[in-house]
Amino acid sequence: MLKSSELSLPTRQTGTASLEFDYRSGKEREEKKFFDKYGPEARSILTDLLEKYAEHGTAQFVIPDVLKVPPISERGNVIEIARLFGGPDELRQAVAELQALLYAACRNFPRVSHAKSLR
Repeated sequence: MLKSSELSLPTRQTGTASLEFDYRSGKEREEKKFFDKYGPEARSILTDLLEKYAEHGTAQFVIPDVLKVPPISERGNVIEIARLFGGPDELRQAVAELQALLYAACRNFPRVSHAKSLR
């Protein structure tokens, strides 16, 4: 299982080492700031959501459905899990912010066309 401290969302290569370092440093600080807002149990749930997203795609962000399947469901029922975030609205906000971070990282990830990859 990934720890939130080990998490690094995809970033775009900028072409120069210093620009890439600045960009990655900024993104990593943004990610750390996001995860640091939550306690260890809530961070663990967010990390599980990321792992599910990596395996199965965007359907893994459907709340409350995703909270009802392992491994997240092993931490309690939907109400108990929501309490870890401060309540249902805060849980929805955390998931929405996680999605925004993930989608922003994906937008900045370099795309390789199929034709170029075959050369």
